[in-house]
Amino acid sequence: MVLLGHIDTVPGEISVRVARSPLSPHSQVLFGRGSVDAKGPLSAFVDAVAGCGAMPGWQMVVIGAVGEEQDSPGAQHVLPLYHPEAAIIGGPSGWERVTLDYKGSAWVLLMVRRSLSHTAGQDESAYEAVLRAWETIKAKAAVLNLEREKAFNRLQLSLRGMDSGGDGFEEWASLRVGARLPLDLPPQRWYEQLSGDPQLAGIPGISFQPVGFNIHKSHLSDPLRLIRMLVAARLAYLWMVCQGLWVIAEKKTGLIDRTDRIDKSLFRLGLDWIKFALKRNLDVEPIFRFQPVLSNVNVRKRKK
Repeated sequence: MVLLGHIDTVPGEISVRVARSPLSPHSQVLFGRGSVDAKGPLSAFVDAVAGCGAMPGWQMVVIGAVGEEQDSPGAQHVLPLYHPEAAIIGGPSGWERVTLDYKGSAWVLLMVRRSLSHTAGQDESAYEAVLRAWETIKAKAAVLNLEREKAFNRLQLSLRGMDSGGDGFEEWASLRVGARLPLDLPPQRWYEQLSGDPQLAGIPGISFQPVGFNIHKSHLSDPLRLIRMLVAARLAYLWMVCQGLWVIAEKKTGLIDRTDRIDKSLFRLGLDWIKFALKRNLDVEPIFRFQPVLSNVNVRKRKK
């Protein structure tokens, strides 16, 4: 099983410091490059694997990949190294939320090359042609989205970069186009639609180059099996979170608290309780309801 997080940082210099949170006078915030964006899930992965320990027949791999916000070079590097039965992706959804689905993204470098045209002539330049291609793609996305009210089900386009140049004989212009894809439009089909569109193909000198992660090269080739695995993983995660809330509401945290740390996630509380109950032949029933608890009940002081 692969547990994949990412360790991206933003460019620039940000001094590392701990300061009082502007949202809560009783909380502190860590500032610095790389201090946010999915560091919580990555830490939870490490904690969970360390807590589970060795399991016969299983290899648990925790990965902090780079470039998640760009071309996913980290994920592409590890893709041929592991063929996992399951992969769990950590994202910054908030400790109180469970992400059931996440829209995939597909980037493409759209380029037009053609002979240099004189500025006094009426020929379309490469720069004008690439903008015409962008407008064509946006119009087709608008048609696709007509009957789709929810943003999650829509094809969402964004223009992420542009460049141009020439050598005196030939000119070229390129656009870097990002697309957030709905579930019924996988990346490979999106790329095929772009390259096979008659309007776009009618623009002389146009080309499309996929950028980033190519899902069709992965080993997750059976959609039905993948969907079933994801449904089971979501239900199991919800069960653990609800079980953790139950542990707090029933004041049973003292039975499963570790002595060398002062806090656990709701998921970890639920998982530890299941292990505790199974070892002692206690009855365990799946819980899928959220228990009302006090807002500060999960704050525990270190025992002296």
